[in-house]
This record gives sequence, C-alpha cells and structure tokens, in this order.
Amino acid sequence: MLLSDAFAGTHCFKLVRQLNRPAQIGVAFEPVPGRKIADISGVLWVDQRTSELREVNFRFVNAGALSRYDAGGFTRFRRVRSGAWIVDEWKLSAPKLQIKETSTVSPMGVPGVKRVLVVVGRLDNGGGILGTPK
Repeated sequence: MLLSDAFAGTHCFKLVRQLNRPAQIGVAFEPVPGRKIADISGVLWVDQRTSELREVNFRFVNAGALSRYDAGGFTRFRRVRSGAWIVDEWKLSAPKLQIKETSTVSPMGVPGVKRVLVVVGRLDNGGGILGTPK
C-alpha cells in the first residue's frame, strides 16, 4: 500500500539520514498539509547499497487520542536463504486510556464534574521470527 498511487497522492516524502543508521537511507512520509482524516506518518528505511527495504516505523496522525498519546509501531524485514523476504519482527503500541473525573465548582457556586482523559499504561502487541540467526 505504501507504494500505491493513492498513498503517493495523499502523502509528502523526503529523504532523511540518522547517524545510528550509516548504511541506510530513510524515506520519511506524512499526510499532505490539510489532510484531516486518520492516517499514518513515518519512515521507510532502505539499504543504501541495495535499496532493499529493512524497516518501516510509523505513528498515527489525525487520530484523536491515538495521535496525542503517541500510538504507532514498526515492522522489520529479513531476507531468508531462498531469497524471499519475510517480516522478521513487528510491534504495535497504543496508550491505555482512562477517564478521570474530578469535582468542580463554577464561579457561581454550581457543583460539577470535570472529565479528563489520562494515560494509565501502554498496550503493546508484536512478534518476531524465531529460528536461524540473521
């Protein structure tokens, strides 16, 4: 999907580098300015020499509480001996949210309740391949 015309038409791309990834080039992506629907932004990391996809990091944007509290994840890829590519490891992470209620009193002396969304933990899910070393 990340390589589709539909995705390319609704996202901006730029090349990025990181010192801790000297042999990789990042292709950062984010929704075009003004796009308000729930979406993702992130970076595709490719091998600088072979252009092979190594990892995708992403986070949710325009997705309410998921965006405000840093929901996202990654997928890492591995080439196996046959030459095929597999998902080597993946992770999704989202905030565990709770509504906290506190008593309030208005300037006119009217009691009320204020509700605030708070993070009480994280929900993480993922997995990886067990087997031959990389």
